Amino acid sequence: MPTLKRILVPFDYSTSSEAALLLGADLARAYDARLLVRHFVEIEIHTLGDYSVIKGDPLAHETERLRTRVRDVLATADASPPADEIEATWGSRCCASSRPSSRPAST
Repeated sequence: MPTLKRILVPFDYSTSSEAALLLGADLARAYDARLLVRHFVEIEIHTLGDYSVIKGDPLAHETERLRTRVRDVLATADASPPADEIEATWGSRCCASSRPSSRPAST
C-alpha cells in the first residue's frame, strides 16, 4: 500500500473543488496524511518606475475568505481532519502564455 504524507487540494470555490476537498479530507484521514488546500489568486501588479506596487493586501483577505469556506465545507460534511494548511497564493498576467497559438503559421 502506498504511503501518502500530504494531500494537496486546489480550491476555486466551485462545487467540483468542494467535492475534491471532501475526497482529500477522506484520503488524509485514511493515510494519516496532512491536508493542504491552495487557492490561486490573480493579483494586478502596477509599476512605479523601477518598483512593483500591489494595492492593499489581497492575499490576507483572500486567505481568510478561503479558510472560512474550507472550514464550512468540512464542518457541513462532518469531515475530519481539518486542513493543516489553507493558503491563497498569487500570480499575475505579466508573463506571456505558454499555450501554443491556435492560428496557423504563415508561410
